[in-house]
Amino acid sequence: MARARGLSAVAAILIAAAANAAQPFGLISPERAEQLRDLPRSSAIAIIQSADAASARAPHPLPVVHTEGTLPHQGIYDESVPSRADLYAMRDLAIAYRITRQIAFNLCADGSTFDFEVRDALHYVTYDLEPLAIAALAAREHGEDWVTPRLTAAVDWLLPYARGEKTHVVHFEIVWPPDIDAH
Repeated sequence: MARARGLSAVAAILIAAAANAAQPFGLISPERAEQLRDLPRSSAIAIIQSADAASARAPHPLPVVHTEGTLPHQGIYDESVPSRADLYAMRDLAIAYRITRQIAFNLCADGSTFDFEVRDALHYVTYDLEPLAIAALAAREHGEDWVTPRLTAAVDWLLPYARGEKTHVVHFEIVWPPDIDAH
């Protein structure tokens, strides 16, 4: 419940920030979003883990955050410290959102997916591919071609498992810390 409230509050803040900003973006500029494509996977994993941790805690919204030039237990310093952490949490959540939604990042050239690589379960491959395939089919109905070479490679990579020609032992080689802790 706290996680849902936390995500709702963060979403509301991000939407308000985007609506009120002078720029045509909220927390991440289009230029910075493009740079995320070259982010090393280890850095991406660290950001996504930080975003997961941030979404698990309740936010601490304040109309004014003030810690500079104040001492602990004076003014609004004590209330501002956790609110200041929300700013970093929002940044990590925004970056994690961009990272996990990028086809170039999620779908590897060999057809495997980033989620399969770190979470070692075919379920995550279908979790990645289903919305992309549905979007591509919807786009085709409007005369657009959203089927990328990586999407085609990913579907081709999954087909032998879907046909029963290949099998996979789930969670045998996990490198995603939340999954390691759960098993």
